Amino acid sequence: MKKIILGLVLGVIFFSPANVFSTDFQVRLLLHKQAIFEQKHLGIAGWFVVPDISTNKPLKNLLVAGPCYKDSLTWVELMAGAFITGSTAKDDSRKPTEFVINLRAQRQHILACDLYIEVLYRRSDPVIPINITRRIFSPLPGAVLSAGPECDWFTKKRELRYGTRVTVKYLKIISLSAAYQFAKGEDILRIYCLLNL
Repeated sequence: MKKIILGLVLGVIFFSPANVFSTDFQVRLLLHKQAIFEQKHLGIAGWFVVPDISTNKPLKNLLVAGPCYKDSLTWVELMAGAFITGSTAKDDSRKPTEFVINLRAQRQHILACDLYIEVLYRRSDPVIPINITRRIFSPLPGAVLSAGPECDWFTKKRELRYGTRVTVKYLKIISLSAAYQFAKGEDILRIYCLLNL
């Protein structure tokens, strides 16, 4: 049964009826840190995200930090920060910084699934990503393979992007995911590389 579920998920991601050559391919790097005070469940969290390192455009990096709550099954982070756009050799002009408020939360073991929800508020276009993953099996000691649906709701554009995600986590430190999203105009194939420090 596990192999059938995995086969269906991979089929949706990699053999979608959409034209593969017109798909927007992205590679997203994420660094995440939580520092929790002993026996208090409270602490400080931070993220550094490079949304797409595969682009030729100047990199637009997200840096946020703020207070967090964490117990054995749940974590919630309320952070503030900014998108900071880099420059290129051709264009070294200073790009505007876009300030953001970022809420991220995860709850594990809800009917054998993990739920992740985020609210990223920015003036240009707020977005609400949600994904639900179910653990399928452990291919190696310390590694877990999971899969499930995901969606991104862009509130100002009123655009819903939806698709499927497959994730491999190793020792709760490294996480690699592949997600295929159906979107207006051009579908998205995104690789996530997450390091929990």
